Amino acid sequence: KDNIQVAQPTTPAQLFHLLRRQVLRVWRKPLVVMTPKSLLRNPACVSPLEDLVKGSFQRVLADTLDTPARDIHRVLLCSGKVAYELEKRRQELGRRDVAIIRVEQLYPLPRQALEEALDAFEGTILLVSHDRALIDAVADETLSVEQGTLVRRDGDYNDFIAATAGGVHTKTVKKVATTAAPPKKRNAPKVTPEQKRVREIEAEITAKEQTIAALEAELEDASVRADHQLFIQTAKAHSQRQEELKALMKDWEAAEIAASSPVSG
Repeated sequence: KDNIQVAQPTTPAQLFHLLRRQVLRVWRKPLVVMTPKSLLRNPACVSPLEDLVKGSFQRVLADTLDTPARDIHRVLLCSGKVAYELEKRRQELGRRDVAIIRVEQLYPLPRQALEEALDAFEGTILLVSHDRALIDAVADETLSVEQGTLVRRDGDYNDFIAATAGGVHTKTVKKVATTAAPPKKRNAPKVTPEQKRVREIEAEITAKEQTIAALEAELEDASVRADHQLFIQTAKAHSQRQEELKALMKDWEAAEIAASSPVSG
């Protein structure tokens, strides 16, 4: 898990900082970059020189629309060239109540950055792009909008682009997660002590991975600021957490074997 990186930058500056981040990192993790050729010909896909000189790679790009969050009725979550298609359609329709959020890093999914970008749009309908990788990533993370609904659009690409007009048809939308309605009560299966231990370790692993991800972000910031002392301290903490994660993984493997073993007698 988390042994590769998958990104789909939407601006020249984002691509530059993504590659720069990969070179400057003290650890080596494979990077997969998806770069649609259509963006090379898109006149809207440009970056000012200042964005190349300053800043760093942003895992999530919030909308630059100046409409207050309370006036936004729909949030479109997308990645790659879809963002430019949606922006073009939004301008054609003159819609200022639709926000477009770009997920620049698909894996590991930047859950914290994504939730921060969505926090302002409480209760707003969230549509997820037809992009299969993004749909799966968001569904796996069970992201939801408080008091709202997380939906995904199946089917035609043009249907999703037309979603900026506000037409959501029930036959082309499948609900993935929602906090609007209470969950249905189900008879919980009996959990053995061994299975309980597996779940406890999995929760510890998740927390440790989140800590490591936060340290990686701190390492990037320290690298950009050329703060060598902070970089060394953070790198040591990151290395220690990595070792702790390896130990947890061994514990998890042992617990999995114990939980799957047949009960004697």
